[in-house]
Amino acid sequence: GELGALTLDGCYDDYLALAGPTWRNEVDATVGLELGSHRPGRQAEHVRAPLLVQIADLDRSAPPQAAAKAAFAGRAEVRHYPCDHFDVWPGKDWFEPAVRHQLLFLTRHLAPAAAVGSRSAVEL
Repeated sequence: GELGALTLDGCYDDYLALAGPTWRNEVDATVGLELGSHRPGRQAEHVRAPLLVQIADLDRSAPPQAAAKAAFAGRAEVRHYPCDHFDVWPGKDWFEPAVRHQLLFLTRHLAPAAAVGSRSAVEL
């Protein structure tokens, strides 16, 4: 065998579909050290800006429970999708709903107050 990251069935094909022809199937070994200590939930409580957390409930690559914990700590708006990690990316079934939720979130929090009531800010 070979060493690898995100080696679950389908991950390689999903990466290829996203990355394009210039992607090199390599990762620096230190990324394992970084991911091992990556705990977004510990910092989420300090975020003061509006926060949107989108959770793929069937995610096999990034634990949905960790995302939910970070969302709770950050008082985030949470959207759940009954899908796996890459299913919210372009070309997948949950991409359009995920993007629509992002646009709604951004419109609600970034649009001028007068434009929020109208659909002219972003046509959804």
